[in-house]
Amino acid sequence: MWRQVFTRSIVALLLAVSLALFGTVLVVFTSDWFESPEVRAAAIGAVATALTAAAGVLAIIWQIGEQARHTREETKHSEGLKLRLDVYRDTIPLSRDAQGALGELNSKLSVLKINLAVASQAAKENRPWTLPSDRLPPVTERQSNTNLKVIRFLSFVENWQFLVEGLDVFQNAFGSGLFDLMEANRNYNALALRILPMDKGDGSGTTFPWRPPAAEALLELERLTDACAASIGDLMGYVSDFRREMQYALLNELFSHVLPVRQPIDPAKKVVRLEDRDALNRYFLNESPAGRDRQRVMEETRKKYRPDG
Repeated sequence: MWRQVFTRSIVALLLAVSLALFGTVLVVFTSDWFESPEVRAAAIGAVATALTAAAGVLAIIWQIGEQARHTREETKHSEGLKLRLDVYRDTIPLSRDAQGALGELNSKLSVLKINLAVASQAAKENRPWTLPSDRLPPVTERQSNTNLKVIRFLSFVENWQFLVEGLDVFQNAFGSGLFDLMEANRNYNALALRILPMDKGDGSGTTFPWRPPAAEALLELERLTDACAASIGDLMGYVSDFRREMQYALLNELFSHVLPVRQPIDPAKKVVRLEDRDALNRYFLNESPAGRDRQRVMEETRKKYRPDG
């Protein structure tokens, strides 16, 4: 700001001097004293020299101003690139944590299903079976930890929406995926509570009497495990999509290579891309399970506060 004030002051001063010289020339040219050829030549030379000097100073000031403007623009661009690179670096550990937690939860549920199936098959064949070590509290703890890391990643997306236009589509995608996962976990836990061994909790290390689940319960467990796995797969895919889109949006000036677009085996699965933002937002906000639940809540709220509207 002070540079602009200084430059304007110098320009105003030079203009004032030029006007003063011009006024002096008018006075001199209209006076009797100017009739002498020697005086006339000297006056014209002095005025020309002064005007040339003023023009030179103005040119220098203009050049300095242009250089300062270019410097500011280059600094702004450089700082913008640095910020974008820093943001992309921050996505790496957060996305890794979210995908790691999702993968661990998926593995845990798969192993639990196998352990129960082994015990159930042994009991069916009247063979000795070992009490599975799986319990519901560690499962729900892992579910909560996974939800927390996904929410942390979602918060990161929300914080940087101003930097990349269209990031709201990822906010809606993660919100929808998290809704599906929490619903799948809720249904899974309702069954797991009935078929998993349960510790007495008296410090004895013993459990309540337990028998391996029947075939029908195992089939239901497999169905619910698959539902959890599907929701987990969706979220892991959205995280990969986010990294790809952020790489292109933030680093395309630095690196020309672009990661390929994810190709799900199931064509019904959504791939989140910024260029498909409008269509995807319509799906996540209105057509997905989370979107339909959102519409239901909005309608109930409208009827509650505007019964006549």
